[in-house]
Amino acid sequence: MTERESTARDTRPAHAGYQVFMLVLCLYALLALGAETVLPLTSATRSILDAADNVVCVLFFLDFLVSWRSASD
Repeated sequence: MTERESTARDTRPAHAGYQVFMLVLCLYALLALGAETVLPLTSATRSILDAADNVVCVLFFLDFLVSWRSASD
């Protein structure tokens, strides 16, 4: 691979579908936080929302690690 190809690959933006997926995860996290704060929820519902929030946090952390690893500097 030439230096030019490597540079072009490193500066290419992430796939639009992936960006939309991450946006949806952000919106879900905000809505879940709002629901837990405002709505009277049962303990079972809170447990489900907490578990889903943990999964979303892991996905955000993995996204951070991938972005950090692929950063040029």
